[in-house]
Amino acid sequence: MRSYIRTSGRPVQAQWLALHLPQGKYYPCLHHATIDQNRPYGDQKTFREHAHPVYHLVLYTANQGGYRVNGKKFQAGPGSLAIISPGQSHDFVTDRADTIYSEVTFTYETDQGIFLDLAIEQLILELFGINTNLAGPVQLNAQQTRQLKSVLIEIVDFADQASPLSHFYEQRALMTVFELLITIGNVETATPTEHDALIKAREAIRQNFHLPLDIDRLADNCGISRGYLFRIFKREYQMTPLEYQQQLRIEAARTLLRTTSLRCNEVATRVGYENSYYFHRVFKNRTGMTPRDFRMTSQSIKQE
Repeated sequence: MRSYIRTSGRPVQAQWLALHLPQGKYYPCLHHATIDQNRPYGDQKTFREHAHPVYHLVLYTANQGGYRVNGKKFQAGPGSLAIISPGQSHDFVTDRADTIYSEVTFTYETDQGIFLDLAIEQLILELFGINTNLAGPVQLNAQQTRQLKSVLIEIVDFADQASPLSHFYEQRALMTVFELLITIGNVETATPTEHDALIKAREAIRQNFHLPLDIDRLADNCGISRGYLFRIFKREYQMTPLEYQQQLRIEAARTLLRTTSLRCNEVATRVGYENSYYFHRVFKNRTGMTPRDFRMTSQSIKQE
């Protein structure tokens, strides 16, 4: 199990996810994140149904159990996603059985420590102007489960590093969480145009760059054929979907090497390379230096 617990007293006043309301300006603040939690953890006062002004996203990844929201019990198994808004009573311990889950807890608060109490759907509407339906239990498919867990791992990786740059990437990962919630809660029914298919394909690759790319499934999800996807993607972006995925992986690796203390083989795994030797070769072909040399160069530049 890996976790992050907030230690700073005030949220960092980054503007890009800030929420401006008549009553004040609210900033996102990460309070807690855990990967692969397999036992009760934290303040024992929370080991029963309780409520507080925070947002919880709890992703169950193994075994069977349950959780409670507003006095009602819900079953939990791999892919179950519990979404808790401020003020909702909840209990993740009493009925958990032997489930394993990953979670993130965050608030929106002013620099005076006043917490926002909007429901998650209203928060997304205020931030992005998009209506979502996230009420009730949410069940993710295997790919969505892997994707969300990967983003939660990113949040822990960056939150553990105390620097403005790592905080930026932590906030960017939180933005990806919002994107996933929008995808889950908003179903597009209109017939897709070529432009829509391109945008959908590009976003799907970007959000899942660390996972194996199934071109047939990607094309099917975009409502077009495999060959047509390759043609219009290459025409629009001057690269194939696979080349775009590799570009994203190397960019993500550069970020991790520059902003975290993860070992090179851990970085390789995070960005989707099971073979660390192949990762080293691809990285050097793309950047002209090995991952280790890139990290040393980045550190020497920061020290100047």
